[in-house]
Amino acid sequence: MRFLGYDKQLLIHDESGQAIVRNHYHVRRTMRLCELILITEGTLYIHQKEDLPVKAGEIALILPDEEHFGYASSDFKMHWTHFYLPDDYSVSEEKGGRAISMPVHFKPERIDRLVILSNLLESYPRTAATQDVRNGLITTIMAELASLFAASQSGIPKHGKRFHTIINFILSNLGHNTALDVRTIAETFGYNEKYLYSLFRKNLNVTPHRYITDRKLDMAVERLLNTSDTVAAIALDLGYESPQHFMKQFKRRFGVTPSQFRDKQLFNIELYFDDSNK
Repeated sequence: MRFLGYDKQLLIHDESGQAIVRNHYHVRRTMRLCELILITEGTLYIHQKEDLPVKAGEIALILPDEEHFGYASSDFKMHWTHFYLPDDYSVSEEKGGRAISMPVHFKPERIDRLVILSNLLESYPRTAATQDVRNGLITTIMAELASLFAASQSGIPKHGKRFHTIINFILSNLGHNTALDVRTIAETFGYNEKYLYSLFRKNLNVTPHRYITDRKLDMAVERLLNTSDTVAAIALDLGYESPQHFMKQFKRRFGVTPSQFRDKQLFNIELYFDDSNK
């Protein structure tokens, strides 16, 4: 297993996008910069020093100055980001002592925040005016990946079964025109609201209200990107009291309205995939 390492500093973003690929090979090439690939559906078969089958929920880092290419045709959906690493980055066969360190191919325990951050990064046009915010976002994404890998190696116990049941209840009831609130959840499980707050603080360090709001907005992003549903329909399905309330919460988190977020998405396939390796 190879590890990428570098010390904490701002990374430089180049470009990002999404790709939905059917029966294609990754293009053969060598780049001066690094590419982060996050697969959300299917499997990407890519060779970089060795064959790497990158499956749904996994990430791969394509390192600078290393030839890489698709070694098998496949169907997959992914987020991709090109960025520049610090000059003193290192690649080793074991985890080193760098502040930021992670394998070049692994499966994080969760990718929901990574997907949200990637969607937000892709919403910004590639202009000088947005360079600082794009730099900040790719730096955050890579720090999140390093944190997820470190947590997976630390032996931290999983959330208790009781808490997982509550989380599953929330996720199962979002998106069905259901207005979920803390009181309803507490009554469903026979807890008082104070105890429910303590469970969320202990396990996720957020309030239950914040968790519900964030999951609603995560689902809203997926609907905006993958369906033609209207903003009003999405707001209704997610249990918002009005489209205006939904738009206000969305803009507070992402800095743009739902319609602006949908319109700004970048989509690029042809630059990265072709049939030349068959």
